[in-house]
Amino acid sequence: MNNTVTNTSQRKLLSDPRTLLVLLAFCEKNIVRYVILVLSFVPGVADFTPFILPTLYTILVILSIYKGSRIRVPEIGFLFFICLLIFLTCIIYPQNVQYIFDKEVFWLTIFPCLKFFIVGLFIIPNKETLTLISKVSYISILVECVFLLAYMMPNELLESDDMSRSYQLLPNVLFVINYAIQEKKVIPILISFLGLFYILSLGTRGPIMIILAFFFIRLLKEHSGHLNTKILFTSIVGVIIIVFMNTFTYVYFLFFIKEIFNQLSLSTRIIDLAIEGTIVSYTSGRDELYALAIEKIKEKPLFGYGIYGEWPWVGWNIHNMYLELLIHFGIYFGVLFLFLILYLFFKAYFKTTNSISRDIILIWATFVFIRGIFGGSYLTFPMFFMIGFCMKELWRSRILRNIYYINIQRLY
Repeated sequence: MNNTVTNTSQRKLLSDPRTLLVLLAFCEKNIVRYVILVLSFVPGVADFTPFILPTLYTILVILSIYKGSRIRVPEIGFLFFICLLIFLTCIIYPQNVQYIFDKEVFWLTIFPCLKFFIVGLFIIPNKETLTLISKVSYISILVECVFLLAYMMPNELLESDDMSRSYQLLPNVLFVINYAIQEKKVIPILISFLGLFYILSLGTRGPIMIILAFFFIRLLKEHSGHLNTKILFTSIVGVIIIVFMNTFTYVYFLFFIKEIFNQLSLSTRIIDLAIEGTIVSYTSGRDELYALAIEKIKEKPLFGYGIYGEWPWVGWNIHNMYLELLIHFGIYFGVLFLFLILYLFFKAYFKTTNSISRDIILIWATFVFIRGIFGGSYLTFPMFFMIGFCMKELWRSRILRNIYYINIQRLY
């Protein structure tokens, strides 16, 4: 009987276009793109492959709206605000236009941000959806590991890879880690370690720091007890980690891992930084870039340089979300935007009574705010997904509170 109910629930979930939209978004960079790559070799199909993703997203968004999802006035207002900022930048800072509307920037950066904002609005935060995303993430991690072992390593492409693969797979790894902590089962724990291995093999520091921070925060969230108990728990764990990192066992462990990675011809960059004790302080030559950014901010502290304002004199983003906000909008508006984003995150997290929603918010907030230190931009899909999801979750929380108060009033 239970199996019948479960199968019916799963079929209903998979037939929901909102679920399919979320799965498409989560698998676009690590499953769907390989399917499209295979299709591109089929005669007569290659010319149509660039239209596959836009068509799928358009159809699923339309079906989701038909199913009952809505984009409300505040959310339309947010989209309008982003478009207004782009328009004003083009008018006030014409030197930025070539970068904003470059085919490798707008369609691959800004447009996907708006797309993921809508996905964040439509996701259904329940246990079934979270479980499905986690299990599909198993496949994503396995596919990327197979690609790493079967293609990248034999062709010696690890050193030439731009490390973006780590960030593309990172949401899937975080969802599996969250699921492993929640369910405490062997398979998600093993897949979590596999995802960590994959990211380590690419030598990308940011994703490792995000994983460690999320694991610790999520573990703390799992730990029951009052605030004082959690503070004590955090302090004890912190002391244990500090003591361990200052022992020979820690160094021997790192050299052991490094030897394994050397034998497999994998990147040891992160392990080398950990051995040197510079995994946090190492700037990868960005200190000069940051110094230049600070000087530019001092020159125009009020209104900044507009969206993509650093590109005319850097040729790329500034590799720090917090400096980027100050460069684009000036000190006052940049700080204001950051404050509003943080306020939205904290308000949605503490207002909602849905534990699944809290897990989702925590995953994306860890991704956004820590990646912002290690090279991230606010013009990334995690930021816009988090904003969309938090806005929708606040609306759901208000609806539930209103229903609660109405029922209480009826009792009296």
